[in-house]
Amino acid sequence: MALDSFRRFAESEIRPALEAYEDSFVPREEMRSLIRQLQPFGVINGPMAEEDGGFGLDMITYGLLFEELARASADLAVVALLQMECSKLLAGHRRV
Repeated sequence: MALDSFRRFAESEIRPALEAYEDSFVPREEMRSLIRQLQPFGVINGPMAEEDGGFGLDMITYGLLFEELARASADLAVVALLQMECSKLLAGHRRV
């Protein structure tokens, strides 16, 4: 299942990458790299319609993805949520 795959990715890639920055800011390029790595899982634009560049995920699946992301890194989850909101605005949506 995609959720299991994302859980393994979050634990093996995201958590270790961000542990070094626990008490400091994550460099911009490192954060950009992590955001790019989240895109194939639908974390950034998952619930948006496919015609708007999203995955068309239902909100329950999307919420479960975010739960796994927040478990690995609450900081990155906030950044990803902001990216999603910006994506919705750019696509002309007020609400998904």
